[in-house]
Amino acid sequence: MIIDAKLDGFMAVYAEELPRVIKENPDEYAYPVSLAPTVVERMRKAIEERTYNHGGLAFKATCKRLGIKHTRKAIKMFLEGE
Repeated sequence: MIIDAKLDGFMAVYAEELPRVIKENPDEYAYPVSLAPTVVERMRKAIEERTYNHGGLAFKATCKRLGIKHTRKAIKMFLEGE
């Protein structure tokens, strides 16, 4: 089960990283920076439902900042407090 505080922390970092990587890599993203808050909300829901795609640059940057390996297993362990 995902721990809310862990998810809150993860999403706070993701919300900082997403606009940055969109600006730095506009060819990788099909939406403008202005839509980042909406994407963050959708990503949170996808993580809660365990249907997320962790392959994006913002997700990778978030994992790096939090010291998490960029694997589904490591992300799951982080979010569940294992």
